[in-house]
Amino acid sequence: FSLDGFLPDAMINYLALLGWNDGTDNEIFTRDELIEAFDVDRVVKSPSIFDMDKLKWVNAQHMKTMTIEELSDLVMEQMDLLSLLKEGASGVQMRNVAYATTALAKQMMQTTRDAATNAQTVLGYDLPESFDEVEDAEAKEMIMQGNFYPIAQALIRDFEADNLPQPDPADPLAPFLEDIMKPIEEDNMVGGTAYSYPKAYKVHMKSISKELNVKGKNLFHPIRLALTAEMSGQDVTKQMALLDMAVAEDGCIDKEAA
Repeated sequence: FSLDGFLPDAMINYLALLGWNDGTDNEIFTRDELIEAFDVDRVVKSPSIFDMDKLKWVNAQHMKTMTIEELSDLVMEQMDLLSLLKEGASGVQMRNVAYATTALAKQMMQTTRDAATNAQTVLGYDLPESFDEVEDAEAKEMIMQGNFYPIAQALIRDFEADNLPQPDPADPLAPFLEDIMKPIEEDNMVGGTAYSYPKAYKVHMKSISKELNVKGKNLFHPIRLALTAEMSGQDVTKQMALLDMAVAEDGCIDKEAA
């Protein structure tokens, strides 16, 4: 279970709940709380059922009590198990990648493996080469509305002209931090200072909106599909920041595995 991304304390917590409770609605316990609360008289005789979904929920609750820094090492282990990291990779860049991977998935992951597989999806960028190859019905419908191609062309034009804001290699974690030392805890929050990549990205998308006279979901859905190959997911600037770290020449990500 550890290899699948489950925390030891969460496993102990869940196993203790199989045939026992403390008489309250509380289901999340630390080890010390279990030791203090456990009473053999409250163990029931009826057989228990191992519920994997419930175990994942318990694991997720334990992870929510941990900081991104505390989870990063565990996520790094999962990335290594998936062969996402170059052999012998170490140093600041690897810690930044692990931090970004963890922060990107923290609100949605139920196991530390989820963060690593989410990064694999982000880094994979599986956008079909033609409309006929698009399998996602929602994406097809959006493209048929007519906004995707002009927006994608504007993004390509601006990128080739070096006008599309890019993550700053000198400040790779800007999208994940409210300020220098304060991590973002909510998916809908955007990090960085007034002069950093996330803010520059937002300003640029407003200029595309004005140029093409497109706004709301008619703007943001095509942009998301073009830049991430997905119709939904985490904040685009956070995904782009992780992708930028991965494609760096001296990066720690094994590009073929990703």
